[in-house]
Amino acid sequence: RRSQTPRSLPVSFWMQAEEEAPDAVTAEEYAAVRRVVEDKLHQEFSKVPTRELPSRMQPRGVPDIESVSKVDWEDWTKWEWLQPGWKGPKMHSRCVIHPDTSAEVQSIWK
Repeated sequence: RRSQTPRSLPVSFWMQAEEEAPDAVTAEEYAAVRRVVEDKLHQEFSKVPTRELPSRMQPRGVPDIESVSKVDWEDWTKWEWLQPGWKGPKMHSRCVIHPDTSAEVQSIWK
């Protein structure tokens, strides 16, 4: 992906390299190719029973979570740090934008 540049090289290097690259693909060109491929796949495989799909496209037999064990989906309502009036530390998330325009999400207890 273009948005993920290695931190060892400055952003200006990558911007210059993209401008100079004659065969660089723009987002619009990529989207156009993707649309064509998706359309062809849809035409070929739409309304096809799954048993007739190629093996790599076969649905995988993943067991249902509820069939393995009972899941308490509301257990989070019992966690003491989520109850009204909790006076202990709370986790906060913050997004840090670095000088090289990369971003990092951090968790902080306050």
